[in-house]
Amino acid sequence: MLEHVACRRCHAPNLKTEAICFACGAPLGRRRRARDAPPVTPWVFWFGMAFALAVVGLLAAVASHWLRAYRIAAGLSDAYMFAAVILLAALGQAALSRARRRDGQWWELKRAPELPLAQTRAQDAAWIRGFVKSDTPLELPYAGDQKCVYYHVVVKEHEEDQGGWRTTQNDTNAVDFTVQQESDTIYVPSGDVQFDAPLFVDTYLAEGVKAKVWAVAVEVPISVCGRVEADDGEQRVLLRLSEAVPVVATWRLPSDYIAELAQRGCRAQWFGWALSALAALLLIATVARG
Repeated sequence: MLEHVACRRCHAPNLKTEAICFACGAPLGRRRRARDAPPVTPWVFWFGMAFALAVVGLLAAVASHWLRAYRIAAGLSDAYMFAAVILLAALGQAALSRARRRDGQWWELKRAPELPLAQTRAQDAAWIRGFVKSDTPLELPYAGDQKCVYYHVVVKEHEEDQGGWRTTQNDTNAVDFTVQQESDTIYVPSGDVQFDAPLFVDTYLAEGVKAKVWAVAVEVPISVCGRVEADDGEQRVLLRLSEAVPVVATWRLPSDYIAELAQRGCRAQWFGWALSALAALLLIATVARG
């Protein structure tokens, strides 16, 4: 049997599948129920919050008391302590500022879609993946005849008397390149590119001398992100996304690079908060007299 529902206005019977009354045209939707009351926060949550705050306060009190006792035992003057507070606070704020910049860069890169190069238009912000090409490639250091468009080389020598390694070479070089995807290409100026290159060379040059080279070699797949422009010759050029976000060139997949960038920002944020908290504890230990 067909189910019927009565119209709230004229009480005419209508099929339950109808949206409006056949007699008066009134909507047959269900009456709006009163909004459910917001869920009551369980007392366990508030008890847990109070307990966590109490533990944090106790740890802060113990740490500040220990720092004060150490300051007195070491005979450190207030000037040194205040200098340490200012230094830690400045480093913490620098780390937090770096985390905010990375968060903004992460947001811009996450918003850019992955597009086939043939479907991009001027002013499009997009991720493009293709193969590295260059008419004037660089010679990759310590890798024979291998060509590249970017490298960062670090050479270290072992010092026996110092018991460590001393950096003797730390160079970076890059050239303009193109990214080819099937029959389409896009030109990438190297002057405004943030490279994320894999470790290409890790070897000992001689006894006590080792070299590491990070490089983007030619003919390898690469992911680039930026804003597509076109010059007078209709050659597409990839420029920076915004004033704060340069062109990104990475050997990773776009999703992997975005996830790695988010982790770096999270680590910088935690580091900044830790330094700021330590500065606050040092300040308490410095001004405490009792």
